[in-house]
Amino acid sequence: VYESSSIESPLFRSGWQDRPMLVLTGQADKRVSVSYVDEHVALMAASGINVTYITYPNEDHFVFFTLRDQVLSDISDWLASTR
Repeated sequence: VYESSSIESPLFRSGWQDRPMLVLTGQADKRVSVSYVDEHVALMAASGINVTYITYPNEDHFVFFTLRDQVLSDISDWLASTR
């Protein structure tokens, strides 16, 4: 989880420039709301960061445990696409 001030900093942007970022979240996450993630992913994208954002409907913070195979497949596909 990144704070807006971190994302807006030149150091953060330069560190992530030309490097892909993957963000995964469950849409039913009560620990980190999807609206918070939406906002920060949009901010990263607007800052020029190459961010891929995948959401999982009806899943909470622990989506990796409930949809393990799907999440691993999504990560594998993303990794293959960044080569």
